[in-house]
Amino acid sequence: MKKNDINTNPIPKTPADYVKLQDAYVAEKGIRVGTWKEIGYLMKNSSNFYYCDAAACTNSTNAAGYGDVTTIDEYIFVSNWTATNVATLNDCNANSHWTLTTSGNSSAGGLVSYSATVDGASGKTGAGNCAVLTPNFRLLHTAS
Repeated sequence: MKKNDINTNPIPKTPADYVKLQDAYVAEKGIRVGTWKEIGYLMKNSSNFYYCDAAACTNSTNAAGYGDVTTIDEYIFVSNWTATNVATLNDCNANSHWTLTTSGNSSAGGLVSYSATVDGASGKTGAGNCAVLTPNFRLLHTAS
């Protein structure tokens, strides 16, 4: 079996991968942002984080790894990528959220903008006990 066989070693894992897949989907389809499954993004819950396509995640959301949203209306231009930590991480309290809100700009394959927020900090700047754990996450922020 090949190292990157999608059945044994799924490639899309990081928020940056999600951004690339979402950008490609919107450029190709041109109607709206896609669900995790539509864009081919797979991220299962781990022992440290719950991942989902909602504003906050729990252990019961995203059991299959493709998020819980199965359909998006034809011209809905917003979707989410969220990670919620299971336990306290240094000074970052448990159940804190790293959220990437995806917004499609038009119905004709326009640019997608991303709003990256971490509990206590938003955009490319700002401080917070959780933001210091993942300083590059906020660099995904492209919204004005």
